[in-house]
Amino acid sequence: MTTPENSEPVAHIGERSQAGARGDHPQPAGLMRVAGYSPPPVISRPATAGDRIGAALLDGGIAVVTLGVGWFIWSLFTWQHGQSPGKSLLGYVVVDALTGEPFGWGRMFVRELLIRAVLFSGAGALTCGVFSLVDAGTIFRQDVRCLHDQAAGSMVVVLPAG
Repeated sequence: MTTPENSEPVAHIGERSQAGARGDHPQPAGLMRVAGYSPPPVISRPATAGDRIGAALLDGGIAVVTLGVGWFIWSLFTWQHGQSPGKSLLGYVVVDALTGEPFGWGRMFVRELLIRAVLFSGAGALTCGVFSLVDAGTIFRQDVRCLHDQAAGSMVVVLPAG
């Protein structure tokens, strides 16, 4: 495929144009992603225990006000970005503890529903709440990771402003 006279061939999806390969002009974001371009990592800091408690309280408040239904529906949209509704409002994101990559919808589903809601709530019910207190108390560890974070391989970070 070519462009009008006296110009170079247009790159197909997944290819770089010759001008882009020479560095004459930057590639459009879509082509860079396909061609193997990876953007610089987002510099963020781990969320503190206070950050995490604030997000949990905000999530709880949203769940109460919306009778749980609104929180769950909102979550179905925010999980794709590695966030709960409260984390989304506060600018926090759940990332892989080893790679720093944000969790996607599937990993958030496993973390929030299977690990936290089913497994850990069940363990909390069987132990009269003791397990739930232990899970919540581990937020004060040096790495600020609760038991459910360790089970999911996750950590929560604060996104940089802007």
